[in-house]
Amino acid sequence: TTEALAEALTKRFPDLRADILITALPTRTEAVSEALLEAVQPRLLIVADAEFPVSERASPALRERLARRHLPVVYTRLAGAATLELRKNQWELRAMDGTRFASH
Repeated sequence: TTEALAEALTKRFPDLRADILITALPTRTEAVSEALLEAVQPRLLIVADAEFPVSERASPALRERLARRHLPVVYTRLAGAATLELRKNQWELRAMDGTRFASH
């Protein structure tokens, strides 16, 4: 589960942080736990979901929960293809739907 992952990561790496967190949609558990989001404190979340099959879409409950965090979230089903450009101390995401996020 993502809760177990968050616990294992924070035990081993107590100061773990990430600007960008990318998650898929597991079939049996919630995509990304609150514990993992708290531990990593990402500045951008990318949710790899799809239009079909329906089971591969981010659920309304997940979307609502993530929206409450006031964290920028890119859903690949909606954004289309995305390019993530990483440089020495900065990053930029550009998606087909015009979405853009940058670290600077």
